[in-house]
Parts: sequence; structure tokens; C-alpha cells
Amino acid sequence: MNLYAGNLPENLTETEIAAMFTEFGRVVHTELPRDERTGKPKGFALILMADKGEAERAKTALDGRRVGGKEIEVRLPRPKKTRTRYKLRPRQKP
Repeated sequence: MNLYAGNLPENLTETEIAAMFTEFGRVVHTELPRDERTGKPKGFALILMADKGEAERAKTALDGRRVGGKEIEVRLPRPKKTRTRYKLRPRQKP
């Protein structure tokens, strides 16, 4: 099950994030997106856990926890919005 962890401190590494979630179950993968220009972390991470129950326990326990002076947010990731290629506009009456 996928989890989103937001409001993360800049100095947190993927290994440290995985260690926080491993306390609640098996972490399959962690991803810490970085800004392409600066290389700095964007402030959030995506975590894939093997078991849904473990992921829910991690979410409940870690959401709101203070890490590095910041209160982190842990939740299910939002679904991606579908984009249309063209901007639809109402038809004008003649």
C-alpha cells in the first residue's frame, strides 16, 4: 500500500524515512523526489509498504509526529487528476 509523507525536513534521507516506517512493517520502496535544478528534496516522500494493515498502523502512528522540528503529515496519496489536451470552452451563441 502506498503512503505519502509530507512536510518533511530538508535533511531527512530516504534511509531515515524507511527506518521510520519499518518500525510498523516491511517497506518495499521509498522515493524522495528532488528538485531538478537544485537537487534539494521537495519536502515529501512516497512509501510503498508490503501490507495494508501495516501501512494503516504506520499512518495512524506517524501522522502528526514531530520529526526534525516539523510536524509531518502521513496519508494516502491523492489520485492524479486527468488532464485534457485542450481547454474546453462554452460555445458562443451567434
